[in-house]
Amino acid sequence: MYRKRLKGYASVGYGTISTSGRTDLLKKELIFDSNTYKTAFHQDLIGIKQSLVISCQRIKYKYPPRLISQLRDLLHNGIEIAVHIKEQGYNEKDLADAGIDVIYRNDLSIQCAIIDKSIVWYGNINLLGYNAEDSNVMRICDTSIATELIDIIYEDNSWKSRVRLTPEGELR
Repeated sequence: MYRKRLKGYASVGYGTISTSGRTDLLKKELIFDSNTYKTAFHQDLIGIKQSLVISCQRIKYKYPPRLISQLRDLLHNGIEIAVHIKEQGYNEKDLADAGIDVIYRNDLSIQCAIIDKSIVWYGNINLLGYNAEDSNVMRICDTSIATELIDIIYEDNSWKSRVRLTPEGELR
């Protein structure tokens, strides 16, 4: 099934990133694995102009990833950042302490990052936590897909299912 999906993606112009490190490939719409996505993702973060929305199951790590300090810098530069999580009780307090808006939704089902409402990183890679070796993520440049994902993430079925964390790590 996985190989059929990859063939389907390749037929509409997507490809996989090579390990050669060619930077001209990093701005294309590609499929990355857990070992190859970081450089391109961080380059996209450097180019942010206005907003970043990250949706993931949980924020769980042993050592704080480089992404946390990069998010802190982006927030300091006036970029709007919101992180939506499904499971709490891990490392989400680190983001709240940095001033990043952490929103808990128990019905959240997608993992993605949306940059400036136009670049989407979508897949089963948790950008703020552990990843399996066979995880992958697609980079898609499409404002309509970005808008659709934002609508899904911000859908508020019930006021009870959406809780924000304070910098002290308490629910509000």
